[in-house]
Amino acid sequence: MMMLSYARLCCRKTGSDRMNGCSLPINIYQVIALSSLVLFSLFHFDVLVKYIPNEYQTTLTAVSILLLAVEIVSLLACTLCDPADPALLSDQRSLYCKSKEVFDRAKQGHVITASGYCQICATTVDSTSRHCAQCNKCVLRFDHHCDYINNCVGVKNYRSYIALVLSALVYSVCIVCTIVYVLYKLHSDPELLLQQLGFTHYTLFVEVPLEALLITLWMLLLLGLVALMLIANLARLHIYLIIRGWTTWDYYCRPPADRKHHSYWKQKKPTNLMAYSVEGPECVKSVTQPTPDTIPTTIQAGEGSCNVIGLRANMTRLCTITAGVCARQNRTQPISDPEL
Repeated sequence: MMMLSYARLCCRKTGSDRMNGCSLPINIYQVIALSSLVLFSLFHFDVLVKYIPNEYQTTLTAVSILLLAVEIVSLLACTLCDPADPALLSDQRSLYCKSKEVFDRAKQGHVITASGYCQICATTVDSTSRHCAQCNKCVLRFDHHCDYINNCVGVKNYRSYIALVLSALVYSVCIVCTIVYVLYKLHSDPELLLQQLGFTHYTLFVEVPLEALLITLWMLLLLGLVALMLIANLARLHIYLIIRGWTTWDYYCRPPADRKHHSYWKQKKPTNLMAYSVEGPECVKSVTQPTPDTIPTTIQAGEGSCNVIGLRANMTRLCTITAGVCARQNRTQPISDPEL
């Protein structure tokens, strides 16, 4: 723990960027996740499968190996991927070799301005990019920073992340169901189970009494159920987000009024465009904002006028013009973009 804290402190002081989940510092949750995967897999294949009837052992082993393989491949894809914004990856030497300012929300507030310029990365990034404080770089279509893979999740590794979550969910169900079956057999008639399997003693990597085996299985069942509930809740959340076309950042950080009408399914690819909404008293009419680098402050429509609320969005630059008389001539008065 002290070594991990020291490595994290050194990274903060130097302002160095992390390329992927294998970059230092290693997160303690990443170590816990990998250790749990290794231990549960060893116990599953070396202990639990042996207590399954012979006619089902081959099927259970094949399914478990397949799920574990999908989980490992997805884990490697998520961890080794660099989800940084393409504007940063165009010059990797300047991104990962030079020291730059460290993100400090107390001092800097909004790092990315309304025009899409990141003040720390010193480049213009996509409108869907967010600056990750832990990785100290902008991530394209930022979803969240996952401590269990020690990497950011963005548009580049989101599919592999979903594959990782779903495979881990099914694999956990498989292990928990196997533990429940073995416990049921041991509690109902343990001697008959030994005769059916051709065993002379109970094994838990080594020969152990029945009581020790039961205590170990109950403890693992409790841990397995906790892990299963956490993974299931995570899978439920991301399935909901996929249906709505949101990211985790949208769900937790975007204002509800803006999030309600936002969806990534409505755009083909990330853009640098901004969306703005205008509130007015009576009728509404939509027009396209003509100047891409400006934001309107007052929109005059005939004899009426209204105020403009600037919002950062991901689809197209729109203005909804509301005034007392919508049928008359509409025009905009743009000014330079302020910072968000």
